[in-house]
Amino acid sequence: MTQTQTQTTVQSQTRTAVQTPSTDDAAAHMIRKALSSCAYKMGSKEISHIAIKLRRGDSTACSYFMYSIAGQVAEALGAQDDNVQAVYLFEHDATPQDGCFADSSGPAQLLHLIVHVSCQTAALNALIATLDRALVQAVARALDGPPQQSLLDVHVIDDTEVTSHTGYGALLHSLHNRPIQVWTR
Repeated sequence: MTQTQTQTTVQSQTRTAVQTPSTDDAAAHMIRKALSSCAYKMGSKEISHIAIKLRRGDSTACSYFMYSIAGQVAEALGAQDDNVQAVYLFEHDATPQDGCFADSSGPAQLLHLIVHVSCQTAALNALIATLDRALVQAVARALDGPPQQSLLDVHVIDDTEVTSHTGYGALLHSLHNRPIQVWTR
């Protein structure tokens, strides 16, 4: 690599580092965007009303809110890791009544995601864990409640699991409980 190429690479990496918001800021932005999206879909002009609905366990508000977060998490993972091929949202709860904020004093439902990657890496697992912690704190602040233990339940699968229909890769071919693709490369 020539000196000019090295300088260009360093400048590019520095520019990226400066332009990339912290994980906490990104999580807070995701939550604000999810609240706004939920308010829009529910025909509400006040985000504070949506926060109240979420705390009370309104299933429609919870569904819109969680779906928006799923899409944003998927986009973030895809932007940060080139190995991510697709992200899917799937239902893990037994019934719709298991809802997102079923008990106003209880924790939110976990966001169940399947992340299809070309190659599994420890870096992706670390990114998911960091994002999960930041989202938990952002939700607690936005909804003025105690933080729950986790928001993300992520299962990383590779091509082998998908083609052999094993593990969570089998869900991608399920006839009865097929996950919803929320992002693809």
